[in-house]
Amino acid sequence: IEMVGANQEAQEGQGLMSAVARWAMRSLCVMFYLVDPHELALGPEDKVPPYFLLSGIPMFFIFIAVERLGIAVRDARSAEKVSGYRWREATVSVLVGTFQQAFLVSVEAVLGLGIEKMAYRYAYDHWRLFEVDGKEYVYFSYVTLLLGKDLGYYWCHRCLHEFHVLWSAHSVHHSGEDYNLAMGLRQGALQPIFGFFFYLPLAILGFNPVQFAAHAQLNTLYMFWIHTELCERLPWGLERILNSASHHRMHHRPPGNCNYAGVFIIWDRMFGTFTPETERKDYYGLAEQPLSYDPLVLNSRHFEVMQRIGGGPTDGCRLVRALRVLKHIHKRRVPWRWSFKPFIWLQPVPPIRADHRRTGPLRQKFDGELSMGTSTSVCFIALTLVGLGGSVALLLLVKSMHMFDALAGVLSSCLLISGVTRLAEQRSSEKQWALAQSVLFAPVLFALLLGRPIERALAA
Repeated sequence: IEMVGANQEAQEGQGLMSAVARWAMRSLCVMFYLVDPHELALGPEDKVPPYFLLSGIPMFFIFIAVERLGIAVRDARSAEKVSGYRWREATVSVLVGTFQQAFLVSVEAVLGLGIEKMAYRYAYDHWRLFEVDGKEYVYFSYVTLLLGKDLGYYWCHRCLHEFHVLWSAHSVHHSGEDYNLAMGLRQGALQPIFGFFFYLPLAILGFNPVQFAAHAQLNTLYMFWIHTELCERLPWGLERILNSASHHRMHHRPPGNCNYAGVFIIWDRMFGTFTPETERKDYYGLAEQPLSYDPLVLNSRHFEVMQRIGGGPTDGCRLVRALRVLKHIHKRRVPWRWSFKPFIWLQPVPPIRADHRRTGPLRQKFDGELSMGTSTSVCFIALTLVGLGGSVALLLLVKSMHMFDALAGVLSSCLLISGVTRLAEQRSSEKQWALAQSVLFAPVLFALLLGRPIERALAA
């Protein structure tokens, strides 16, 4: 009997390991857009595959761990260390990305204002010229959505850089000064609101929203791996066609108005916005450093910048400052340039000729005003884990919550994350207030998640 029980346990263990291995291999394929076209042959009645939830989120942290290990191995083999991870900066990047997701929960799940989904669905239902059956035209649908979604992303991304109002949402992503996978999670809260317009042509051509949503996830997940310093150039000339870490590093080097591609770099090469990486430098972030980790500051910062455009004092009454913002909000921040060379992507990419990273960063990076002591570091880590855990629980439970409990939870999550990131700044004038804010809103968030007090009060 004992032998039979041991054999059953061994078989169960092997089955679990086999399942984990299958999940890891499949998730790895998902992260690189390597999905069977037949799996993406979806009809309007099908459910959207949860690629982001089941594969993306776990793989984000696995990739970060692997990258961190790779940097440690690289540094152990070399006497001269180059850019890598600063744990405070990396943690803040994850928190800023979590802040964005919490904000989107309030807009989409709670208020029902999923703008991109609603706009695409409306255009498909009312304006479509054709109806493309994804199950009948499998490869046609796959190729068209693969290229069409990426071309739409190119123009969306380019406009996010070229217009002030759009840059106010996207500049958050460029605020990180270390180039690593954790920084890839740093996203602006308002950015998803501005992107829907560029994908409406696909809806008008008759590609149903389910197919589009599946390709949209894969397009986003592919772009995660390119936020790393570890990768050099891709082999076999793939750099001519595919977006890569090398190409995207130039996008994050100030001023960064180049290499807007998502999956295919051919768009930048065709439309004249491509800049090759010919020198390695430790120089990333915004041209004017924000000197803050707080997502509330990062998401509103460019509106303050617009007040200073053209000179003049930045003080004065609120009306005057608001008028300065309105004056520039619709204007370009990058001059228009047009080029169309459809076959230039066939030409090779110039090689990397020099590596200046061993001389250190080109400018001093913001790492908080003061260093963290042991007790502060323990508090910061604990509050970070509480904030991440509470925010993830909110994402999972929000649809089952009363609207007012959910909105209060979103507000508590955002204020908790804001407090934790301000604690990371360690400003002598604010660190006590930041700690108090974090400690206050952590139990409030969990009370809302577990107790649903507003729902109970309304039901009483």
